[in-house]
Amino acid sequence: MTHETEIEFKNLLYIDEYDMLCDFFGVTSEDAKTLANHYFDTAALHIKELHSGLRIRETNGAFEATLKRMVDAQTSVETNVVISKAQAAAIFEGAPFPEAITTQLVEAHVPLAEIKAYGSLTTKRIEVEYKGGTIVLDHSQYVGTEDYELEYEVRDAAAGQQAFNALLERLNIPLRPTKKKIARFAEALAKQKG
Repeated sequence: MTHETEIEFKNLLYIDEYDMLCDFFGVTSEDAKTLANHYFDTAALHIKELHSGLRIRETNGAFEATLKRMVDAQTSVETNVVISKAQAAAIFEGAPFPEAITTQLVEAHVPLAEIKAYGSLTTKRIEVEYKGGTIVLDHSQYVGTEDYELEYEVRDAAAGQQAFNALLERLNIPLRPTKKKIARFAEALAKQKG
């Protein structure tokens, strides 16, 4: 199990901007790894109300359960627990998440018995080291929606903000307010349900 503080800057992209960034960093779609994020919450959206996200991520047959709690617009704290395929299958059937996660949910008064899977998002992800951080180019598909996103994961918020803004300016990409994937996924799901 790990606890990580994640500082990241995000910007939605048009496909031509995504392609331009791939060219700029010398990467192609063959460099991408596929991630499947399976999201969980209660019907009353207790976890969303906490500005948090609960997921199981599957990458190349490996599984990780994550509770991601937002600190501010760029910073979140993640609790990550590696789980087996059998544990993941049990959680999908209603078994509890690992103790490191359920303890936090109980403290936040989330009714554990009401947590259910409510959908999945698949991302093709390319990562590149850049100026002391990691550039992440994501192509995501979910609920009949497709989007492209640039993320910059850093340890220092001020230096990261400066490098991120300079990169966008250099490539003439406008800064766009960008919600987290789980929020975009939830909005698309809500629209689909009407």
